[in-house]
Amino acid sequence: MIQVSDISIAKAYLNVKKFLYESGYFNEIEWQYGVDVSRINEQSFLEEYAWVVLNSGMSEKIIRNIFPYICSSFFNWSSIEKIVKNRDLCRAKALKHFNNKKKVDAIIETTNIIYKKKFNIFFDEIKNNGVNYLEKLPYIGPITSYHLAKNIGFSVSKPDRHLVKLAELLNYDSVNNLCNTIYYLTEEPINVIDIVLWRYSTLKKDFYDICVKFDE
Repeated sequence: MIQVSDISIAKAYLNVKKFLYESGYFNEIEWQYGVDVSRINEQSFLEEYAWVVLNSGMSEKIIRNIFPYICSSFFNWSSIEKIVKNRDLCRAKALKHFNNKKKVDAIIETTNIIYKKKFNIFFDEIKNNGVNYLEKLPYIGPITSYHLAKNIGFSVSKPDRHLVKLAELLNYDSVNNLCNTIYYLTEEPINVIDIVLWRYSTLKKDFYDICVKFDE
């Protein structure tokens, strides 16, 4: 395998980001640019938490199609108190659209945790303790904790199977090191680098070949 340079990898990253913009993924990438941890509230946190939990081990395309119905089942996350007081109704509605009791119950349990603790206190604990603290939440593990952290504005990358495979292909010992290398050369936010590499990896498998071309 040819060893490609860090600069070639950074150039390839900018090239595939341009491709994604031109291929209809502009909003997805710009959304990630705009996520700011300082502006997260209970509504946006619950929405991102539910998104990550439902996507765990599932096709993102499938979840995207049913997610509006899940949101509607939980009053579009408009009131934690309303969800807690109507949990049985919310659960029944959600299960009609997504029949996974463990995941739906995890959403209800997390809503109850936040309700009892109060969102400001709950979210301060996350900001003070870092990404690993998210693993205390139902259905959140070592990988999904980084997915959730990225989606609520933390500058992190998620070591999912697509990015782990890409990092190995490019001879990096971790997804974090790969994304940090691109960050230092492009000054792109880590979470944006993550979503660009991830989205491209779901569409094509030639990122390594693009890097080699830039190295020639």
